[in-house]
Amino acid sequence: GQGWTLSNGGALGGSYDVTIARALQFNAGGNVANNNVVLGGEEINVNVGNLTKPVPGAGEQLVWVQGLFDNYLLNGTIVPGFFEMDIASGACGGATFCPPAYPFQYLDDHFYDRPRATYQPPGATQAFFDANAYLAIRNPTLKTLAVYDGLSYGFQNFISPEPGTWLLLFGGLLLVVVARHRLALRA
Repeated sequence: GQGWTLSNGGALGGSYDVTIARALQFNAGGNVANNNVVLGGEEINVNVGNLTKPVPGAGEQLVWVQGLFDNYLLNGTIVPGFFEMDIASGACGGATFCPPAYPFQYLDDHFYDRPRATYQPPGATQAFFDANAYLAIRNPTLKTLAVYDGLSYGFQNFISPEPGTWLLLFGGLLLVVVARHRLALRA
């Protein structure tokens, strides 16, 4: 809908070097935490030193592009899953990496992301995030995007019961087993 032409750039020689891939929890300030946790997510860092990168021509840029399938909004609201591009919001202005490029680009071409979403109350639908990030050649004048190899990653928040809940559950199951055993002995 934006007038861009998408093409398959082909396979790249070599391999990505994933140096960070971990699940994280965050406090309300967005800091990694083990206490007062309100957000769940992940962190990923991908280096391209082991790749034969495509070489941009005149008027082109080597960029990362990222498509998402997720179910949460930045205000923490859970919605039905939807597809979107991870791009700079609003008018791009003088930014170097305008849509459809991923807004965070680095001089050494590595990829970094740290998505996170608010935990919902127990029993409620939790947030999920499925991403596909690709190296691409972007030509903003011709509005062409040649997409090369990439990677997939994501997270799904999950609330597990507190230890007291497990104790209550197994205690109840134990009572059921004892009661059945006593009934079997009487018969």
